[in-house]
Amino acid sequence: IFNLGHSETVSLEHIALILQKLCPTSQIKKTPFPDEKKKIDLGSTQCDFSKIQSLLGWSPKVNAKEGLGQMVAFYKNHMQHYLP
Repeated sequence: IFNLGHSETVSLEHIALILQKLCPTSQIKKTPFPDEKKKIDLGSTQCDFSKIQSLLGWSPKVNAKEGLGQMVAFYKNHMQHYLP
């Protein structure tokens, strides 16, 4: 099992803001995080891809903004496949 990602630390809010710019009709609605969930809140993520890098020489080629842009473009081009 390999952890794939980028060493860039990205918060959920940052991801939402990137997606909002990529999808201008979208809206972000901030809601308070429930107190009982704060104990498990990750806040942000940073991937450690050192295992796959050492075994296969793999390293990320795009950052979060580029990757999210590619993802949005893919789904826009293939949306019909995912709709009922």
